Amino acid sequence: MPSSFTRDDLTILSSIYPDATLSPTSICLSFPSNYFTPTLTCTADMSLDLQISSSTSYRKTGLDFSSFLLRHLRSLASDLTREADAELSGVVLELFQAADFACSDVFEELASDTGDLEDTGSSVPVSLDAPGENQQISVMYSHHIIAKSKLSLIKLLTRKLSLSGVMLKGWPGAIAVEGASASLDDFVAELKTLNWKHFVERGRIGTEGTPFFAAGFEVVDETKLFSGFVKGRGEGVGGEILALAFAL
Repeated sequence: MPSSFTRDDLTILSSIYPDATLSPTSICLSFPSNYFTPTLTCTADMSLDLQISSSTSYRKTGLDFSSFLLRHLRSLASDLTREADAELSGVVLELFQAADFACSDVFEELASDTGDLEDTGSSVPVSLDAPGENQQISVMYSHHIIAKSKLSLIKLLTRKLSLSGVMLKGWPGAIAVEGASASLDDFVAELKTLNWKHFVERGRIGTEGTPFFAAGFEVVDETKLFSGFVKGRGEGVGGEILALAFAL
C-alpha cells in the first residue's frame, strides 16, 4: 500500500464521507450518537486508531468496544490489502463501513438495554434430570453479544439451570453450554425471547454421560480464546463445537 492518498482517493472519500477530515496521509471520521462518539482515524499505510468520548453510556456496554473494533478492522484490513487488485480508497471505504455497522450495533443495544438484571427467582425451571442423564452440549451463534443486560441474563440462566460452558462476547458472539437436555431447551427458549440482530442454535452434541466442560461458565472476548478453551477440553468434541459455532 502507498504511504499517501492520491487526489482521486481523496475525491472519492470526501464525496462519500463529506464530514470526514482528510489529508494526503490520513482520514478521520466520527460516528456521533446520543450515547458516545467513536472517532476512527485511518492512515494511508493502514495504521488505525480509535478514540471514544468518555461517557456513562459507553461504560454501560460492559466491554472494551475500542479494542474489539480495532481487532476487527485490523483483521479486515489485512485481508483486503492482500488482494492483488486492492485500491486504497476501496479498502478505506470498506473499513469505515465496517466501523459504521459495528457502531450502529452498539447504539441499538444501548437503546434497548435495560441494565443489569437481578436474580428475582424467575420462572425458569430447574431440570430434574439426574447428573449424567440426557447430557448434551448446545452450540449457539449470534451476530454479536454486547449488551450488558444479555450478558447478565446468560450468566444468570447458566447458574439457575446448572449449565457449564463458555461464551464469546463481541462480534461475532457464540455460546457453548452443557447440561441436561431439558435445561438446554429452557436456556435456548429464554434467549430466543430477546431481541437479536441474528441468533440461532446451530446444533447439539451428545456427551454420552461424560461431562465435557468443567463446572462453571467462562466468558472470553476473542475468537482465538474461545477456540483455545473448547479445544483444550478435547480436540474431537472441541472441533465439533467450533464447526457448529462458526459454520466451518
